Amino acid sequence: MAAAEIMREVVVPPRHGSGSDGDERMPSECRAHIWRCLSLDEQLSCSAVSATGRRAAPVVLRLAAIVWRLYTAIVRNELSTRELSSLVEFVATEQKQLVEQFPAVLNLLYSFIRHTKALIAIGQCAVESLAQVLGSTRRLSEVFAQYDCDVARPDVFEPALEALASAVASDVPLLRRTALDSLVGITRSINLGIRESGASTGVGGPWAAAWAERERRREEAKANAGAFNRDPEGWWRQRREARIETDALSTTAALPSSSTSAPSLGPEAPAAASTPSPAATEAAREILELGAQLERGKVGELLCKHKELMLAYMHHCDLRTTALVPSFRRVLRGLSLPGEAQHIDVFCECLGSVWGRANGVDPDAAHIFAFSLVMLSTDLHSARNPGHEAMTYEQFARNLSSALTEGHITERMMRRSYEQVRDGALLEPRSRPGKSGDHGDQTRFAKARARGLRMVRDGALSESRSRRPSTESGEYMEQARLAKACVRLRNALLDPLREGGGVLSPRSEDPGVGSAALLWSGGVDGAPPPHLADLWRALWSAAWAPLLGGFSAGAHAAGADEELLMLALRGLQLGCEVSALLSEADQAQAFSMALQQLASK
Repeated sequence: MAAAEIMREVVVPPRHGSGSDGDERMPSECRAHIWRCLSLDEQLSCSAVSATGRRAAPVVLRLAAIVWRLYTAIVRNELSTRELSSLVEFVATEQKQLVEQFPAVLNLLYSFIRHTKALIAIGQCAVESLAQVLGSTRRLSEVFAQYDCDVARPDVFEPALEALASAVASDVPLLRRTALDSLVGITRSINLGIRESGASTGVGGPWAAAWAERERRREEAKANAGAFNRDPEGWWRQRREARIETDALSTTAALPSSSTSAPSLGPEAPAAASTPSPAATEAAREILELGAQLERGKVGELLCKHKELMLAYMHHCDLRTTALVPSFRRVLRGLSLPGEAQHIDVFCECLGSVWGRANGVDPDAAHIFAFSLVMLSTDLHSARNPGHEAMTYEQFARNLSSALTEGHITERMMRRSYEQVRDGALLEPRSRPGKSGDHGDQTRFAKARARGLRMVRDGALSESRSRRPSTESGEYMEQARLAKACVRLRNALLDPLREGGGVLSPRSEDPGVGSAALLWSGGVDGAPPPHLADLWRALWSAAWAPLLGGFSAGAHAAGADEELLMLALRGLQLGCEVSALLSEADQAQAFSMALQQLASK
């Protein structure tokens, strides 16, 4: 038995899934020390079934273990509401240590809400969990201040309201009612917060300025992304010419006054092969910042046509201390590679250059290694002709070793890369439901479910709640999507650990007025804390449109359901009340018109 397997047997209790360490042959402190010697994946596996592993693990790894248990329940076709509730409770308890991971957890809840037409219980649990996360006046204000008013962090509050509004518009009555009730509760909390803080008086303030800046940047990014998606080549040409002009002006200003020669506005001198130009560096940074707003196929096509831009993009990805396959994944998060062989070769050449120099590997050898992994992925996962045999590790290692000088790529590196590619690490994300990628999703989900059922057979977890829906059912495809959402969250949590970045620690807050940590401190003699009223005004400016949409959708979908109709009516009345408190005439009129339309039905 391998040493890792022996250590794992010591850490994991004899009865898997019991949630406690029943083996008392060794003190828990000793088992914790042994747990720390395991690999990251082994630590994750142990933490999911062992109390010792959970106690020894850092909070991010404990969160990943809970996500792993949720994923396992889904692929085993269990009713996974218990695991989902445990996940949300853990995040709520450890929120101060999970500041950077909190938006990714909410993204998982959004996926569960939007993809649960057949799995109603899971969708309802996700809606209730989201309402729990935003369920108090204090929590609402803190979340909005910490994320939505911070230009360096992703939005949280608005996407949460939009997810709940989408659930109200669903065709599942129970999900509609739960989501609408949650929106009414959030509006009631906003109303209470505005009244307690005195937000009905006064205009402007630092939080309003922060929110306005966030909105300005969002519109600017939207316009920038639109320009890129319309004409990527024109977008890049405009930035390159703007940089040349800026450099020319800087050079002119730096020249002695006696100089009579003007700088040339021609193209820049070519940079070194591995050093991108300043224009390429700035453009690549913009592409990364725009992220999901850009069409991935157009990003890949532009980068493959301009090698300096591809190099700059990869430099921004920071591939130091990262294995090659995770480096592939990191770079490919924001782009799709064109299918042409010359473009794939350009990508592999650039990746080999950047990754090799960052990790002390000969760039030419890294280029060959990268290209061989692409060919391996094609061999293992593409449609095969009858009689085709997938490449084994021995064949892969022999072919790669014959093309490289000895010592460039270690045997351990080759084996680990082969295993990752075999497990689908280089596969492109499949298309949306109903497209040609559905069969690939079903195939990978079937494999994942088979692994889960093997775990049941081996005694890793109980089988008491397992079910087996038909592979043709909507429930089956929904489970596949939820499982993929769990994998995305787990990768987001573990990639910094796997790639040597360590556990992300919460970013320190600005101690000034804009600090969420100071929101509820500083009040004198029972008076509301300073600037809290300003924050509630900014929060309502972000909330009123999604709330109006959710309540209107609930009213139109109510039909003969009087309970749903009354909930929608109450939400619209609260919206009118809050808008009137803040003297927002346009918003009050919008809610009033929705009420009039409801009354005329």
